[in-house]
Amino acid sequence: MIKSELAAILTERQLSITELAQQTGIDHQILSQLANNQAQQLNLQQLNTLARTLELELDDLLTLIPDQELLVVLTSLNRTTKQFQGQLKFIDHDCHQTAILPLTGCYEQTGLLTTFLINDTFDTTQSADKLRTRLEKLQAANPSPLTEQQAQAAENFPADLIWLQSHDEPTNEADLDRFFQINSLLAAARYTDLKLILKPLAMGLIAAFYNHPAEVLGPPTMAQLQWGETTGFRLFNCHLLASPEALAQAGLNRRQTQVQQQRAQPVNYTNLEFVDYFFGADNGLSN
Repeated sequence: MIKSELAAILTERQLSITELAQQTGIDHQILSQLANNQAQQLNLQQLNTLARTLELELDDLLTLIPDQELLVVLTSLNRTTKQFQGQLKFIDHDCHQTAILPLTGCYEQTGLLTTFLINDTFDTTQSADKLRTRLEKLQAANPSPLTEQQAQAAENFPADLIWLQSHDEPTNEADLDRFFQINSLLAAARYTDLKLILKPLAMGLIAAFYNHPAEVLGPPTMAQLQWGETTGFRLFNCHLLASPEALAQAGLNRRQTQVQQQRAQPVNYTNLEFVDYFFGADNGLSN
């Protein structure tokens, strides 16, 4: 979706739409619609006139944003219990709608590693976890960049093979090699999928922690990059904990759930990915 920055530009310059209409000769209604992101009629000549009159580049006037995005808002953070609460705002710019879900969870810190554990809640109308469902819809427009080999494995074998019980494991050497190969591919495919699905949530949560006045992340660990530059480095793991109802629906009892969570591979992000996600790789590195 293309977003107009005209309203912010006019506010910053203390310029009214009426004054801008007089300067450019563009109809007042068209400018008003553009300022409110409701423009229906705007040709290239008018864009050229606006850019030249305001002495701006076109990308200062119009920015490309996702049709849907996630905004993470922290409302409370307890450094003693390491619990946090907030809101997850799923914004649909195209439909001008916002769905708000509660955010609850806790964090753990070990050295440079910060681990986020986020609670999901069950939606009885959809018989699925609310947050996971929303995140999957958010990611639907960007399919996972699986390798051909991973995609073939995921297509030919059900994902639940990754959780095969020990008594289902093959006994002869040839079948055992194939078993580990297939499960490794499935694990890589599932990890890639989950990393992409969770990325907007993880990046938003990391941003909220970076911006929180309590500064709970502490100083980064300094690390030298391949090209010789030294930068602050942080490591983040993100877990989206399925609701008890969803686990029960999948036939998992409490003990099985504990075993699964202990064996599950955490989804890992670094502050380098955070910088790239929000600012692009060309903006350098920051702590």
